[in-house]
Amino acid sequence: MTNGKTNGTLASSNTNDSLYDTNYHRLNGDVASLSSAASITMPNSKSCGSVETVDTWTHNDMELGLNSAMDGAEPPSSLLDKNWRDNYRFAMVGKTWQIVKDHFPDLLPNFLTRGVIYARMSPEQKQALVVELQNLDYCVAMCGDGANDCGALKVAHTGISLSETESSIASPFTSRNPTIAAVPNVIKEGRAALVTSFGIFKYMAAYSMVQFVSVMILYSIDSNLTDKQYLYIDLGLISIFAFFFGKTESFNGPLVKQVPLSSLISLTPLASIVLHLLVVIAFQVAGWFHVHQQEWFEPFVYSSDEHLGCWENYTMFAISSFQYIILAFVFSKGAPYRRPIWSNIPFCLTLIVNICIVIYLIIYPPAWLSEFFQLILPPEMDFRYWMLIYGAAAFVAHVAIETLIVEYCLFKKFQAKRDRDVKTSKRRYMQIEYDMKFYQNWPHISEVVESMPVEKKQSNINPAYFEISAEQNFDTPVSDENNPLNSFFDVETPTTPTPQLEQQYAVPSSHFSNANTDDGAAATAANVANI
Repeated sequence: MTNGKTNGTLASSNTNDSLYDTNYHRLNGDVASLSSAASITMPNSKSCGSVETVDTWTHNDMELGLNSAMDGAEPPSSLLDKNWRDNYRFAMVGKTWQIVKDHFPDLLPNFLTRGVIYARMSPEQKQALVVELQNLDYCVAMCGDGANDCGALKVAHTGISLSETESSIASPFTSRNPTIAAVPNVIKEGRAALVTSFGIFKYMAAYSMVQFVSVMILYSIDSNLTDKQYLYIDLGLISIFAFFFGKTESFNGPLVKQVPLSSLISLTPLASIVLHLLVVIAFQVAGWFHVHQQEWFEPFVYSSDEHLGCWENYTMFAISSFQYIILAFVFSKGAPYRRPIWSNIPFCLTLIVNICIVIYLIIYPPAWLSEFFQLILPPEMDFRYWMLIYGAAAFVAHVAIETLIVEYCLFKKFQAKRDRDVKTSKRRYMQIEYDMKFYQNWPHISEVVESMPVEKKQSNINPAYFEISAEQNFDTPVSDENNPLNSFFDVETPTTPTPQLEQQYAVPSSHFSNANTDDGAAATAANVANI
């Protein structure tokens, strides 16, 4: 375990206290130890079954009141700062992981929340690790290059194969570069695809609402949009916008810390649709009352379904056409998840062409075109120009709502801040992180090693070389007395004499600079034996 400056070793002890046992009480949102905790949890020195006795117990937990070993030694300087418990991480191997998973399942979420390194794990352990992380609401990505990674690649949210061997079959992504350099690209593409899907969903929902409001207003006078108007809206506007909407590529800048929305049924997307719907209703109702206030206005009289054109129809068609184009622009978002909208040239050309067509139909269309769409043009040009004003005002209103209210206020200042806060987040690993702030007696530290900066280590070590000679005589028969490996493997040793072997090796002294004399001698003997 490490906190960036200090390395600690976790070891089991005979203290039977748990995270919340009878020796601790929660006071004002905190956990305080009782004064009698040390006497209750310390083992009995007269117990034969006790491994750690009162005389040798070296528990270095500040909150227990045992600041050092029982022999009166001073506590490590790193433990004097109690803030180290807010910044520590775990590194474990497969054997440790399996022990924690089998025998301490209640502590496993704590290790996973603060764990950063998992090494030397079997294929089953890798797969189990991915599943356990997913149970804590983590979004897990797995990179692998062999058959032993197939299980983890398959169950992970995103599996990336770093080779074209068996792992490429189990993973949805395969990188031609056998490094993890493809991970940022996969994240960027995934975020862009997610934002694009949300944008298209919101646009199709808003498009339906715009058309619904227009039709309901016209139904009040027994009128409706004509068939040719429906045809232009569905094929000329909606279908083309939806087709080019997803052509915007992923953002080519650095990854941002804030992740995009991952749920459609949440505050931000639902509030966005509702607010835009209110603006749509406001402008269409305003246009409806505006046309009724004109001196030249005459009420529509229904005759047949083939003659639905009227001044109300003209007003609703003009305002709703601008709203379709505006909403397509507003929901096609750029940075930080996608490139700017002007990088999508077909989409921008579609916007410009449709704006020109709508303006042409509203201001001064030819007779054959107005008859084709059954448009009854107002006799005054001022009212036609008012349609352009309604379109410009609607553009400003929709952009302001999406940018200021939805993105800035609701998403960044409220929902994203709430998700990042450990107190209010709904993710399980964030809740565990919040609970661990009150654990003043966990994890138990049995040994502290002060780490040294790399620069300081390199400056203090002066390379030097020593000659080490190893000599072994095989003239005498090898027996269990002079070769302990024979008893370990249960092999009968040969008695054939062999010539004497003598070699010399040059080994850097830096290999033994951090070891004591006995450990260095043992390491030297082991290295020579392996050679």
